Amino acid sequence: MKRKIALILIFFIILLGGCQMGKELKPSEMNPDDLPDERAFQDEFTREFLQSVEETRPGYYPFLSNTGKYKMDFPADGIISNEFYNSTTDMELLGISIRKDDGTSVTINIIFDNSRSSDKFEYYLDGFEGRIGTNVQFEIIKNNSMTIHYNNFQRNDFDNHVAYLHPNIGSGGMEVLYSVDCLDGDHCNNTNQQEIINWIKSILFIHVDERVVNSDE
Repeated sequence: MKRKIALILIFFIILLGGCQMGKELKPSEMNPDDLPDERAFQDEFTREFLQSVEETRPGYYPFLSNTGKYKMDFPADGIISNEFYNSTTDMELLGISIRKDDGTSVTINIIFDNSRSSDKFEYYLDGFEGRIGTNVQFEIIKNNSMTIHYNNFQRNDFDNHVAYLHPNIGSGGMEVLYSVDCLDGDHCNNTNQQEIINWIKSILFIHVDERVVNSDE
């Protein structure tokens, strides 16, 4: 009888061990020495948001908001400022600082509010312009899951790329201000606008029905 119980216990130990081996560890659960040699993973606060050490595309890793309401590609050379970060169940404010190998300095500020309704986006768009401090002739970029209002302008030695995003179905709104520092060299003349737009397009609102989110992929 005792032998039978021992065999059952061994079976369950092996089974549990196999389950753990099959589970992919998140970067925050891994030994720091085993993480990619990237700025994002070396910062303890930033890697709490990263979901895997596998790239989503070259130079980017999967990010999940603390609200659980949106995800995006996160730049390998970026870190999230702990000092200026704030979140609740439905809101998140975060700043991302990027330092590129060519010396380019980039700051990304994001304001996400899940309580914003899509039918009032013009009201929120006006508020966004007020915070930017200028009137923007937004270009509309649409896909099956969301609408992006985007444009860029230069001011005070910064190349600013601004975007307001809202889902086509359900609530939620996001303001993005992507600023490239033009003080040092010709960085703004060499800014890859399409790369920035592609990054903005990587932002996906998460709803209960994931088919709505991913229907354009």
